[in-house]
Amino acid sequence: MNKSDALVVFSGGQDSTTCLFWAKKHFRKVYALSFIYGQKHVKEVELARVIAGKAGVEFKAMDVRCEWICLDNKVIETYLARMVLKDQIK
Repeated sequence: MNKSDALVVFSGGQDSTTCLFWAKKHFRKVYALSFIYGQKHVKEVELARVIAGKAGVEFKAMDVRCEWICLDNKVIETYLARMVLKDQIK
């Protein structure tokens, strides 16, 4: 397994927070990605942002409220590749 980079789909809940800290222990660089899908409580995404910040993990939120109907793997791959490449260019 390549232990260089990891992406955690991160809601800020107990399960994904456990995954986030597991990834920090096992990977060199960890990214956290949340999805804004029209959930009732926007606080969820903000809490995820705070937890990721306290963990020292780069956090992004992807708004998929309208895109979920036509979202394909290429969109996700491009978005994630940009996150990883941006960090490698620095």
